Amino acid sequence: TDLGEIKTVFTSSKNSTVLVGYVFKLNGKEITGVSSTGCSDSKYYSFLKENLTAKSLTVAFQKDNPNNCEMLFSSRDYEEFKLHVPGSQKFIVKIIDSLLNNK
Repeated sequence: TDLGEIKTVFTSSKNSTVLVGYVFKLNGKEITGVSSTGCSDSKYYSFLKENLTAKSLTVAFQKDNPNNCEMLFSSRDYEEFKLHVPGSQKFIVKIIDSLLNNK
């Protein structure tokens, strides 16, 4: 895992799902990724757009193929990868969980 900086927030043209474009560095190389938040709620989109652009969240990636990566937004995401939410991200994850009704 590494920290990825959110560069852009946008919606899918197919189904209005909120997507996040981000970058992270691995061994000095910048890697870009796009991850789905799993939500199409306009409130969630507004929150991400207004408050998380340029913020950093954890990115899980495949060691031998770091382009296969996913930004972790919710407690459920962290549980899926068997990771703990870092203290510096708990507040953001808690808010996202409440928006997604995960917890």
